Amino acid sequence: MRNLDDAGIVHMTMKMLAAALLCALVAGCAAEPGAGPSPSLAVASPAAAQSEATDGPFKLAFTLRATSWSASEAIEGTSSLSVAAPVEVGGSGDGLLGFNYDEIGGLGRHMDWAETADCRTYQLEPGQPTTSGLAKAGGYDAGAPGADFYASFFADPVVHLPAGNWTITALASFIDFSIDQGCHLPSHELSVPITIHIGP
Repeated sequence: MRNLDDAGIVHMTMKMLAAALLCALVAGCAAEPGAGPSPSLAVASPAAAQSEATDGPFKLAFTLRATSWSASEAIEGTSSLSVAAPVEVGGSGDGLLGFNYDEIGGLGRHMDWAETADCRTYQLEPGQPTTSGLAKAGGYDAGAPGADFYASFFADPVVHLPAGNWTITALASFIDFSIDQGCHLPSHELSVPITIHIGP
């Protein structure tokens, strides 16, 4: 075995450091064939959440792009109301679909869909679902605790939610004119909840 003096040890150490630096700059220099990326570099991609509810010939489907979001992300989702046979229905002039947003624990904040009182006719056809992206329609008491949050939420053109766990519920409310020809209480109310987590 060759003995090294201090100068030799320093020289070898410098060569090892240089090799390590070169290896770090060249992708895959020490990777084994077929080896995947380091687990620490993997990016999580939570699966989309999908759910639905039915009421006779009517089906309400709700999809969120993911179940985990950050507070800075605009939450994306779509609801759709479909039918098995042609039917004429009545509902709010603002549309047949809406959403509720409910905080689980925390401050217990709730933002509920508020329908307008007007009633108009909608023709639903098979294969032509009525759809809506996430939307907000409601109000709040300006003098109530947390009014600043509600004002900010409804003023935001997209949907952001604070950190914590939330349930977003897709809703459909309408009157089946084949059963009731008057604009009275809704004859169908469907709801589909999905729970999500919001990180910092």
